[in-house]
Amino acid sequence: MPHVTEILSGQRVVEVVLSGALDDPEAAEMLVECRRLQAELGIPDALLDCSAVDQGLTYPSVVEMADYTVSLGVPSDWRQAVVKPHDLTAAVTIGLWEAAGTNRGMNIKVFPDRESALEWLITAETESSS
Repeated sequence: MPHVTEILSGQRVVEVVLSGALDDPEAAEMLVECRRLQAELGIPDALLDCSAVDQGLTYPSVVEMADYTVSLGVPSDWRQAVVKPHDLTAAVTIGLWEAAGTNRGMNIKVFPDRESALEWLITAETESSS
């Protein structure tokens, strides 16, 4: 599962772009890297672009990753916008991620494209700062 993590210029968002097949060790590594950057820089928002993912995690792995994410410490203002994969099977996994995270108190939303995902994060940031 190749991934690229960066801070979006002009936004308070950590973006992770994923491609290929998701697997447990790399997914855990990506979560740690993303949370570390968010904590270091005080950035609560993350954009997880999974549009190029072609194989998702298993259901038990999704639940385990949600529990692991909570164990990393998720601040109350944390938000994650996820761009749904084009691959239908992988998209189901992302839907499970949203449900598992939401059931653990995380604010995760899945979007059909990057633009709407980023818009949600920016709108939420603007609303919380006013």
